[in-house]
Amino acid sequence: ENKEPFNEGTIVAVGAGKYDKFGNRKPLDAKPGDKIRCGNGDYLNWPTHIIDGEEYQIIQEADICWIEGS
Repeated sequence: ENKEPFNEGTIVAVGAGKYDKFGNRKPLDAKPGDKIRCGNGDYLNWPTHIIDGEEYQIIQEADICWIEGS
């Protein structure tokens, strides 16, 4: 059992994805509605943004440790 803390949340929006070395977009594994865990340690202190009273974090897909729903 992992007892290390993570940030948890639900994806509300995703970008178009990064370009690979050939100039093609790499599709994202995460999609809106997926429940995720991301970051630990120092990442627990990522900045948050309040938009219309809701708290959000902007992260990179590479920082996602776990996706439920994909």
